[in-house]
Amino acid sequence: MRIIVLVLSIIHFFLLISFSVAEAKVSLVDIPYLENGKKKLSNRTLVINPDDSQAVAIYLKGGDGLFRWTSSTTKAKRQNVDQAALDLGKKNITVLAPDWPHNMVRGSEETNKRLLNVMGFAQKNYPSKPIWIIGHSNGTRFIAYFVNYLKKLNRLSELKAVILSGTRKEIRIKLPELRIFMVHGALDGCPGTLPEIAKFTYAIHKEWMKDNISLHWITGVKKDGKPQKPFGGCEGDSSHAYKYAVEEATNMFSKLILGKIN
Repeated sequence: MRIIVLVLSIIHFFLLISFSVAEAKVSLVDIPYLENGKKKLSNRTLVINPDDSQAVAIYLKGGDGLFRWTSSTTKAKRQNVDQAALDLGKKNITVLAPDWPHNMVRGSEETNKRLLNVMGFAQKNYPSKPIWIIGHSNGTRFIAYFVNYLKKLNRLSELKAVILSGTRKEIRIKLPELRIFMVHGALDGCPGTLPEIAKFTYAIHKEWMKDNISLHWITGVKKDGKPQKPFGGCEGDSSHAYKYAVEEATNMFSKLILGKIN
């Protein structure tokens, strides 16, 4: 009886961390970080790896960037867009969703080195797979700093492309050799990421990037089949975070990564 209870408990745990991802191996991995040769708190990372994976997507969430993964539970701060990214595991794409040991200063040397470690984990474990980074809202700020860091290291070519989702108004990436896809909610109501801001940001980057940047819209923000007005501001239950359009966002991300949309 005790063995049966133990087995059922283990099954229950893995059901909790599945997030309804079918036919994918799901695990929590601690990616180590060293500072001056001393081991610091690791980046606990959710790994969703389908058997037929064709690419790797590193997902950087918005807000404070924290998922708060733990070894005993996978209840986490997941906005609708977070679920859209995690569901890429259903689309033949390996997902790495790194957590942070604390609120990180975006653009700091530590933050960039930690992200480099996550990328290194992807390269070591999935050596034949192209690596993408997706960032939503504040996550686009992580990307902006990190790609410039890679440029300084002469390692920018190790990224296939990046997806800026709900791009922040202050984002500027002047790296014409980098492929950038902007994805934005047509009904985004967050003051720092309004649709007109996305259009303006795209126009600026188009001058620098030429054909290496494109803008794609999430349009199907509906409830009970009815179109909605912008709602929820910058919060998780908002049109900014693709509420009522999670499936559309997943499909958009996957089509870009798998080359079905140029």
